[in-house]
Amino acid sequence: MTPQEKAANLIVSHQVNCKSLSYEDAKECAIMLIDAVVAETYKYAERYEQYVMANVSYWKEVEEEINKM
Repeated sequence: MTPQEKAANLIVSHQVNCKSLSYEDAKECAIMLIDAVVAETYKYAERYEQYVMANVSYWKEVEEEINKM
């Protein structure tokens, strides 16, 4: 899934699962989720540096796409 597709998917998922969320609130929740995923990923940086950097890069691209929406 491209970062742009993932960004759209995260926002829609939050809107569908939390019907009371506005689009902007869903964006905020998606960004908080990305921050949590990135923080958790960094825990494995020493052992799996190449994987971690690719994973973090992907999630940061998703976050950029969310901010563009």
